[in-house]
Amino acid sequence: MTATIHDDLSRATIKLLLQEPFYGHVLAGLIKEVSGRAATTGLSRDDSAQMVRLVINPRHWDDLGTLELRLGAIKHEVLHLIFKHILRAEAFLHRRLFWIAADLVVNQYLSPEQLPPDAVTLQRLSSIPLEPLQGVDYYYKALLDHLQQTDAAAAEQEAPSLPSEDAGAPGGGEAVGGGDPEGGVGSKSQAVAVTYGAKGQVAAAAGAAEEGGEGAAAPQGDALSRLLASARLALDDHGLWEDFARMPRAEQRIVDQILDGVIQQSVRRIKSDQFGALPASLRRYLDDLMEALAPRLDWRRALRLFAESSRRTWLKNTVRRPSKRYGTTPGVKVRRRQKILAVVDTSGSVVEGELRRFFSEVHHIWSRGAEVVVVECDCAIHAITPYRGRLPSLVSGGGGTLFDPPILFANEVYRPDGVIYFTDGYAPEPQVLSRCPILWLISERGIPDEDPRWQTLQGRKLRIAL
Repeated sequence: MTATIHDDLSRATIKLLLQEPFYGHVLAGLIKEVSGRAATTGLSRDDSAQMVRLVINPRHWDDLGTLELRLGAIKHEVLHLIFKHILRAEAFLHRRLFWIAADLVVNQYLSPEQLPPDAVTLQRLSSIPLEPLQGVDYYYKALLDHLQQTDAAAAEQEAPSLPSEDAGAPGGGEAVGGGDPEGGVGSKSQAVAVTYGAKGQVAAAAGAAEEGGEGAAAPQGDALSRLLASARLALDDHGLWEDFARMPRAEQRIVDQILDGVIQQSVRRIKSDQFGALPASLRRYLDDLMEALAPRLDWRRALRLFAESSRRTWLKNTVRRPSKRYGTTPGVKVRRRQKILAVVDTSGSVVEGELRRFFSEVHHIWSRGAEVVVVECDCAIHAITPYRGRLPSLVSGGGGTLFDPPILFANEVYRPDGVIYFTDGYAPEPQVLSRCPILWLISERGIPDEDPRWQTLQGRKLRIAL
C-alpha cells in the first residue's frame, strides 16, 4: 500500500505541476512519509534536513477516494506551509481554536470538489459573521470573541434564581427538590458544563444531582462548539505542529528561512500568466513576501566590485614586447595581481547550507583570477588553505565566534589586498582594525540590520540573499 500511495503522490505532483505549478513546485520539495503517525495528513519536522515532512495516513488516503479530494488534502498542507502556520502555534493560547482559524484560511483556496463534506469552511460557521480571505489572526480573534460571548450567555442562563420568601415555608409552595420523582425540579436533572483545556481540548462533564441518577447527553451547541468537541478536523492532523513548537528558536528560524527559499524558488519557476492565475489575495501575500525577502542591493555585483577594486597593478620590463610609444626595448608589461583572504565562519551557529553558500562565493572569486587563501575560524583559526578550485570535504570548527584572529593574520602575516569575511555575525565586537579593505558578507539568517552588532563591523556589510 505504501508503494501505491507514493505512486499516487507522484501522479498528484505531476498534475499540480501541469495545472497549478506553484503548488506543484512547493510539493516537489517536501519529504513524503506514509505512516500512521498522522491521523489524516499532517506536517511534521524532519530532523535530518531541517525541513518539513508531509505525513500521510494510508487509511485516510484510501478513504479520500477521488483524485480531487486527494489533491485538496495536499494543497491544504501546502497552503499551511506557504502561510507558515506550522511556526505560529506558540503565539495562540487556544491551540484548537488556532487550528480551526488556520483551516478557515487555507480551505478558501480549495475548490468545492476538493473539500470533504465536514471541512472547516465559512459556510459551516455561517452563524458567526466572518469576512472572507482574511488572515489567521483575524479568524482566531473573531472565533475567540464568539466563544467568550457564547460562554457568557450560557453562564447567565445556568445561574440559579433566588427562591421566593414563601418557598419551602410551612403550608406554602413545594420545597426545592421535593417534586415529582420522575422528572420534577431537582429530581434527576443534569448539570452539564463544557470546559476548554490549555491546548484547546474540549471535555463535557456531567454530574447527577442524586446518586444513581441517569446521565443525559451533552447539548450540541453551535457549529463552533461542535468543531471544538470533535475528535479531529476533516483534512489535517495539526497535532504534529507541536514538533515545531518544541524546537529551539534558532532551529525555528532555520526552518523559516528554508520555507522562504522554497516559496521564492517556486514563484520564480512559474510563468507570469501562471502566477496571475493564482487567487488575487494569495498573489498579494506572495508579492509582499517576495518584496520583504528581496535584497536591498545586488550583493553579487557589490562583491565583484569589491574584489576588482582590491586588485593591485604592477609593471614589468620585457624584451619581448617593444615600447608602443618609443619602439624601443625593453618594453613595459602591465600585470595585475589580486590577493584575497576569504574568512569562513565555521562556528556552531553557521549551518551546513550557509557553509555551502560561502564556499560557492569563494570559488566564484577564485575563478575570476584572484589568489585566494581560505581561513576557517570560529573562536580560533583551525585551517589556512590556498584555494585551488576544490571545495573542502570537511571544515573545522563548531565552537564560538571571534573575529579578531583572522584579522590579525591578515594584518601581520598574509597582508592581502582585501578581506572578505563570510559569517552570520553572531559574535562580540571585533577589537582589531583591519589594515586593508574588509567586506562582511552576512548570511541570510544572520544578525538583522538593526542589531547593534551590525554597526560595530568595520568596513562594508552586505546580506547574502538566495
